[in-house]
Amino acid sequence: MLISQAIFHPNSCESLDQLRWAAGDNLYGHHQLLWTLFPGFERGKYSFLFHKLTGTSGPNGQRGLTFFILSKDRPMSDLPWWSISTKSYAPKIEAGDVFQFRLRANPTVSKPSGRKNKKGKDVSARHDVIMHRKKIEKLDGRPVDELTPMGILIQEEGLKWLLSRGTRNGFEVIPSQTVVQAYQQHDFGKTGRSAGMSLRLSTLEFEGVLNVIDADLFSKSLIAGVGPAKGFGCGLLLVK
Repeated sequence: MLISQAIFHPNSCESLDQLRWAAGDNLYGHHQLLWTLFPGFERGKYSFLFHKLTGTSGPNGQRGLTFFILSKDRPMSDLPWWSISTKSYAPKIEAGDVFQFRLRANPTVSKPSGRKNKKGKDVSARHDVIMHRKKIEKLDGRPVDELTPMGILIQEEGLKWLLSRGTRNGFEVIPSQTVVQAYQQHDFGKTGRSAGMSLRLSTLEFEGVLNVIDADLFSKSLIAGVGPAKGFGCGLLLVK
Protein backbone atom coordinates (compact mmCIF):
# COMPACT_ATOMS: atom_id res chain seq x y z
CA MET A 1 0.00 0.00 0.00
CA LEU A 2 0.98 3.63 -0.49
CA ILE A 3 0.28 6.70 1.63
CA SER A 4 0.32 10.05 -0.15
CA GLN A 5 0.04 13.67 0.83
CA ALA A 6 -1.69 15.58 -1.95
CA ILE A 7 -2.02 19.37 -1.79
CA PHE A 8 -4.47 21.08 -4.11
CA HIS A 9 -3.69 24.75 -4.84
CA PRO A 10 -6.94 26.51 -5.85
CA ASN A 11 -5.15 29.73 -6.83
CA SER A 12 -3.29 27.86 -9.56
CA CYS A 13 -6.23 25.83 -10.82
CA GLU A 14 -7.71 26.44 -14.28
CA SER A 15 -10.34 23.67 -14.08
CA LEU A 16 -13.79 24.97 -13.10
CA ASP A 17 -14.94 21.44 -12.29
CA GLN A 18 -12.06 20.89 -9.90
CA LEU A 19 -12.58 24.28 -8.25
CA ARG A 20 -16.24 23.43 -7.65
CA TRP A 21 -15.31 20.00 -6.26
CA ALA A 22 -12.80 21.56 -3.87
CA ALA A 23 -15.19 24.19 -2.49
CA GLY A 24 -16.15 24.07 1.17
CA ASP A 25 -16.81 20.79 2.99
CA ASN A 26 -18.11 19.08 -0.12
CA LEU A 27 -17.27 15.44 0.66
CA TYR A 28 -18.70 14.20 -2.63
CA GLY A 29 -16.70 16.87 -4.46
CA HIS A 30 -13.49 15.90 -2.69
CA HIS A 31 -13.99 12.32 -3.83
CA GLN A 32 -14.51 13.55 -7.41
CA LEU A 33 -11.44 15.74 -7.14
CA LEU A 34 -9.16 12.93 -5.96
CA TRP A 35 -10.42 10.58 -8.66
CA THR A 36 -8.61 12.80 -11.16
CA LEU A 37 -5.37 11.47 -9.66
CA PHE A 38 -6.29 7.89 -10.69
CA PRO A 39 -7.42 8.36 -14.32
CA GLY A 40 -6.73 4.79 -15.41
CA PHE A 41 -9.09 3.12 -12.97
CA GLU A 42 -12.78 2.48 -13.33
CA ARG A 43 -14.96 3.81 -10.54
CA GLY A 44 -16.74 1.13 -8.63
CA LYS A 45 -13.92 -1.34 -9.27
CA TYR A 46 -11.15 0.59 -7.54
CA SER A 47 -11.19 2.27 -4.16
CA PHE A 48 -8.97 4.39 -1.96
CA LEU A 49 -9.27 5.98 1.45
CA PHE A 50 -8.65 9.65 2.06
CA HIS A 51 -8.66 12.19 4.85
CA LYS A 52 -8.82 15.94 4.32
CA LEU A 53 -7.07 18.01 6.94
CA THR A 54 -9.39 20.57 8.50
CA GLY A 55 -7.02 23.49 7.95
CA THR A 56 -5.40 24.84 4.79
CA SER A 57 -1.72 24.57 4.06
CA GLY A 58 0.83 24.70 1.30
CA PRO A 59 4.44 25.49 0.48
CA ASN A 60 5.65 29.10 0.56
CA GLY A 61 2.49 30.27 2.31
CA GLN A 62 0.16 29.21 -0.50
CA ARG A 63 -3.35 28.29 0.50
CA GLY A 64 -4.28 24.75 -0.36
CA LEU A 65 -6.35 21.72 0.56
CA THR A 66 -4.26 18.92 2.05
CA PHE A 67 -5.38 15.31 1.66
CA PHE A 68 -3.87 12.07 2.89
CA ILE A 69 -4.63 9.20 0.49
CA LEU A 70 -4.17 5.48 1.13
CA SER A 71 -4.16 3.51 -2.11
CA LYS A 72 -2.67 0.52 -3.90
CA ASP A 73 -1.41 2.68 -6.73
CA ARG A 74 0.43 5.98 -6.83
CA PRO A 75 -1.79 9.05 -7.33
CA MET A 76 -0.32 11.17 -10.12
CA SER A 77 -0.85 14.50 -11.82
CA ASP A 78 1.32 16.71 -14.01
CA LEU A 79 -0.97 19.69 -13.41
CA PRO A 80 0.61 22.66 -11.58
CA TRP A 81 -2.20 22.91 -9.01
CA TRP A 82 -1.25 19.59 -7.44
CA SER A 83 1.73 18.83 -5.17
CA ILE A 84 1.94 15.12 -4.37
CA SER A 85 4.43 13.13 -2.29
CA THR A 86 4.10 9.36 -1.83
CA LYS A 87 5.80 6.69 0.26
CA SER A 88 5.22 3.02 0.98
CA TYR A 89 2.85 2.14 3.80
CA ALA A 90 3.55 -1.10 5.64
CA PRO A 91 3.40 -0.34 9.38
CA LYS A 92 4.70 -3.01 11.77
CA ILE A 93 2.14 -3.38 14.54
CA GLU A 94 2.38 -5.25 17.81
CA ALA A 95 -0.18 -5.76 20.55
CA GLY A 96 0.43 -3.20 23.27
CA ASP A 97 1.54 -0.45 20.89
CA VAL A 98 0.23 3.00 21.79
CA PHE A 99 -0.54 5.56 19.07
CA GLN A 100 -1.87 9.05 18.75
CA PHE A 101 -4.64 8.93 16.19
CA ARG A 102 -6.89 11.07 14.06
CA LEU A 103 -10.10 9.89 12.40
CA ARG A 104 -13.03 11.39 10.52
CA ALA A 105 -15.96 9.00 10.70
CA ASN A 106 -19.64 8.56 9.88
CA PRO A 107 -20.96 7.11 13.17
CA THR A 108 -24.24 5.29 12.68
CA VAL A 109 -26.40 2.77 14.50
CA SER A 110 -28.60 0.17 12.79
CA LYS A 111 -32.24 -0.05 13.85
CA PRO A 112 -35.27 -1.90 12.40
CA SER A 113 -36.91 0.13 9.65
CA GLY A 114 -40.30 -1.58 9.78
CA ARG A 115 -39.85 -2.64 6.15
CA LYS A 116 -39.13 -6.04 4.61
CA ASN A 117 -37.12 -6.96 1.55
CA LYS A 118 -38.29 -9.11 -1.34
CA LYS A 119 -37.43 -12.24 0.64
CA GLY A 120 -39.61 -11.12 3.55
CA LYS A 121 -36.69 -10.38 5.86
CA ASP A 122 -36.64 -7.31 8.10
CA VAL A 123 -34.64 -4.41 6.70
CA SER A 124 -32.57 -2.29 9.06
CA ALA A 125 -31.82 1.38 8.59
CA ARG A 126 -28.75 3.36 9.60
CA HIS A 127 -29.23 6.34 11.87
CA ASP A 128 -26.83 9.11 12.82
CA VAL A 129 -25.90 8.32 16.46
CA ILE A 130 -26.25 11.97 17.51
CA MET A 131 -29.73 12.48 16.05
CA HIS A 132 -30.80 9.05 17.30
CA ARG A 133 -29.87 10.00 20.87
CA LYS A 134 -31.69 13.33 20.54
CA LYS A 135 -34.78 11.55 19.23
CA ILE A 136 -34.78 9.12 22.16
CA GLU A 137 -34.53 11.96 24.67
CA LYS A 138 -37.44 13.79 23.07
CA LEU A 139 -39.55 10.62 22.93
CA ASP A 140 -38.86 10.18 26.64
CA GLY A 141 -40.67 13.46 27.15
CA ARG A 142 -37.77 15.42 28.56
CA PRO A 143 -38.34 19.18 28.82
CA VAL A 144 -36.20 21.20 26.45
CA ASP A 145 -34.09 22.59 29.29
CA GLU A 146 -33.28 19.05 30.45
CA LEU A 147 -32.02 17.75 27.09
CA THR A 148 -28.35 16.83 27.03
CA PRO A 149 -26.23 19.77 25.75
CA MET A 150 -24.98 19.15 22.23
CA GLY A 151 -21.29 19.24 23.17
CA ILE A 152 -21.73 16.56 25.83
CA LEU A 153 -23.96 14.48 23.58
CA ILE A 154 -21.35 14.53 20.79
CA GLN A 155 -18.57 13.46 23.15
CA GLU A 156 -20.63 10.70 24.79
CA GLU A 157 -22.25 9.18 21.69
CA GLY A 158 -19.20 9.60 19.49
CA LEU A 159 -16.97 7.94 22.05
CA LYS A 160 -19.47 5.13 22.62
CA TRP A 161 -19.52 4.44 18.87
CA LEU A 162 -15.72 4.47 18.58
CA LEU A 163 -15.29 2.18 21.59
CA SER A 164 -17.62 -0.37 19.97
CA ARG A 165 -15.81 -0.10 16.63
CA GLY A 166 -12.45 -0.43 18.34
CA THR A 167 -13.38 -3.81 19.80
CA ARG A 168 -13.94 -5.29 16.34
CA ASN A 169 -10.92 -3.53 14.83
CA GLY A 170 -8.25 -4.53 17.32
CA PHE A 171 -7.85 -1.35 19.35
CA GLU A 172 -9.23 0.49 22.34
CA VAL A 173 -9.25 4.25 22.71
CA ILE A 174 -8.36 5.94 25.97
CA PRO A 175 -11.53 7.94 26.75
CA SER A 176 -9.80 10.50 28.99
CA GLN A 177 -7.39 11.32 26.15
CA THR A 178 -9.83 11.32 23.24
CA VAL A 179 -11.72 14.35 21.95
CA VAL A 180 -14.82 14.11 19.77
CA GLN A 181 -15.81 17.27 17.90
CA ALA A 182 -16.78 19.00 14.64
CA TYR A 183 -20.17 17.34 14.17
CA GLN A 184 -21.48 18.12 10.68
CA GLN A 185 -24.45 17.05 8.60
CA HIS A 186 -23.91 16.75 4.85
CA ASP A 187 -26.64 16.65 2.23
CA PHE A 188 -25.58 15.77 -1.31
CA GLY A 189 -29.07 15.91 -2.78
CA LYS A 190 -29.53 13.45 -5.65
CA THR A 191 -25.97 13.70 -6.90
CA GLY A 192 -24.78 10.32 -8.06
CA ARG A 193 -27.92 8.58 -6.80
CA SER A 194 -30.87 7.04 -8.59
CA ALA A 195 -33.97 9.14 -9.18
CA GLY A 196 -36.00 9.88 -6.08
CA MET A 197 -33.11 9.17 -3.67
CA SER A 198 -30.86 11.60 -1.86
CA LEU A 199 -27.66 11.06 0.05
CA ARG A 200 -27.21 12.43 3.55
CA LEU A 201 -24.60 11.61 6.14
CA SER A 202 -23.05 13.08 9.26
CA THR A 203 -19.42 13.21 10.32
CA LEU A 204 -17.46 13.52 13.53
CA GLU A 205 -13.77 14.24 14.09
CA PHE A 206 -11.89 12.09 16.60
CA GLU A 207 -8.42 12.80 17.96
CA GLY A 208 -6.72 11.06 20.84
CA VAL A 209 -4.72 8.05 22.00
CA LEU A 210 -5.37 4.35 21.42
CA ASN A 211 -3.90 1.01 22.49
CA VAL A 212 -3.50 -1.91 20.10
CA ILE A 213 -5.10 -5.05 21.55
CA ASP A 214 -5.00 -7.28 18.45
CA ALA A 215 -2.19 -6.57 15.99
CA ASP A 216 -3.73 -8.47 13.05
CA LEU A 217 -7.15 -6.87 13.36
CA PHE A 218 -5.65 -3.43 13.84
CA SER A 219 -3.37 -3.81 10.80
CA LYS A 220 -6.42 -4.72 8.72
CA SER A 221 -8.36 -1.70 10.01
CA LEU A 222 -5.52 0.61 8.94
CA ILE A 223 -5.91 -0.65 5.38
CA ALA A 224 -9.68 -1.20 5.21
CA GLY A 225 -10.75 1.83 7.26
CA VAL A 226 -13.19 2.19 10.14
CA GLY A 227 -16.94 2.65 9.75
CA PRO A 228 -19.11 3.49 6.71
CA ALA A 229 -18.96 6.28 4.07
CA LYS A 230 -15.34 5.54 3.17
CA GLY A 231 -15.84 6.99 -0.30
CA PHE A 232 -16.56 10.38 1.25
CA GLY A 233 -13.40 10.94 3.26
CA CYS A 234 -14.41 8.88 6.29
CA GLY A 235 -12.68 5.89 7.87
CA LEU A 236 -8.96 6.48 7.27
CA LEU A 237 -7.29 5.98 10.65
CA LEU A 238 -4.16 8.14 10.83
CA VAL A 239 -1.71 7.09 13.54
CA LYS A 240 1.72 8.13 14.71
